[in-house]
Amino acid sequence: MEHPKREGARLILCFSAERAKKDRRDRERLLVKLRKRFEKQTKPKDFVSNAGVKKYLVIEGGTPSLNLAAIAKEEKWDGFYGIVTNHPSLSSTNVLHQYKGLWQVEATFRVAKHELRTRPIFHWSPDRIRGHVLICFIALVLERSLEVTLKKRNTPLTSTNIHDALSHCQRILFQEKKTHRLFEMATNKPIEAKVLYQAVGIPWRRATRELATPEGNVVSSVLSVKPESLAILGDHL
Repeated sequence: MEHPKREGARLILCFSAERAKKDRRDRERLLVKLRKRFEKQTKPKDFVSNAGVKKYLVIEGGTPSLNLAAIAKEEKWDGFYGIVTNHPSLSSTNVLHQYKGLWQVEATFRVAKHELRTRPIFHWSPDRIRGHVLICFIALVLERSLEVTLKKRNTPLTSTNIHDALSHCQRILFQEKKTHRLFEMATNKPIEAKVLYQAVGIPWRRATRELATPEGNVVSSVLSVKPESLAILGDHL
């Protein structure tokens, strides 16, 4: 139907039995709290400050009471909601489907803002700002793709779980000063990351391993490791 107040817009009226149950539960819960307040407070000023309960009140002679007519009127609208669109040709079913997927858009914005730290942006030049946003967008696409992969493997994880697990996967390179033997040690690698590694085909290696010995120093801060320390380390390789 045409929207009664917006020119060129359509109003689609929908009903949901589940939403009707929720509306009823929310109202009943609020009315229970309101009746308890009536037992302790009777002054109008104690109620009008709460916008959520004012529609259920009527004040006569300076005494507040439940507005039974307003409650009965609202009960008739339980489960009903309207969707407004300015698209001229989309079917009502398609519009409803798009509306139900709105939470995914909102969830994506939340992930981009919080987990991926897209905002705030501390760069000032246009190129750096675009580069920052591009990197965050690529990370978002990869994270969503990983969520789909995990779901197909029956090992679903939320974006928060993924971010927390991977953000603790750190590695330290250290090298023996004389022989140039090079080692890699994983620190704080949570077991949840193993599911992520397996999903993308990355080998789940032991915490410490020896890498191929280079010709010279490749670590900026080279430590002098004692031979007995290398022997102890070798037990964990």
